[in-house]
Amino acid sequence: VTLIAIRLGSGRAISLSGGVVMRCALAAQIVEWVRTDLAPLSASHGLELRALSGVGAHECRTRNHQVGERISEHARGNAFDLRRLE
Repeated sequence: VTLIAIRLGSGRAISLSGGVVMRCALAAQIVEWVRTDLAPLSASHGLELRALSGVGAHECRTRNHQVGERISEHARGNAFDLRRLE
């Protein structure tokens, strides 16, 4: 799936820069993490989480882009990279 935003219970959406391709199971875990941990933690510090940026997931490659290495979990859609919370 391509995850482009996560809608909170309030109806507000948290965007993911550029949309991120990943397996359904990983997308469900990311949504749960944002809803139950990240957004409430931000709010407890008086901040409103608006976006996750620098995100990446599916990328057909080997581990660390090294020739001869095993296939990365990114190639399987099972990995998620996050650079910044906005």
